[in-house]
Amino acid sequence: MGKISGSSKWDPMMCAVFWKDKFVTGGMSGVVYLWNGNAGSGTTEHKQKVDCFSTDQSGNLYSGDA
Repeated sequence: MGKISGSSKWDPMMCAVFWKDKFVTGGMSGVVYLWNGNAGSGTTEHKQKVDCFSTDQSGNLYSGDA
């Protein structure tokens, strides 16, 4: 669970990946969270739940939704 930025609502996490020494999760709300310890900063990139992550050979991270 992660907290939606600017809200008191909790966001169920749908997927996760360890990327460049950080933990990244995708929420049901469409927010992608970048975690630093136990604190996560979110950015809204999707209009639907984030349900997958992938990286390319250069190390770029991509996220996908339903």
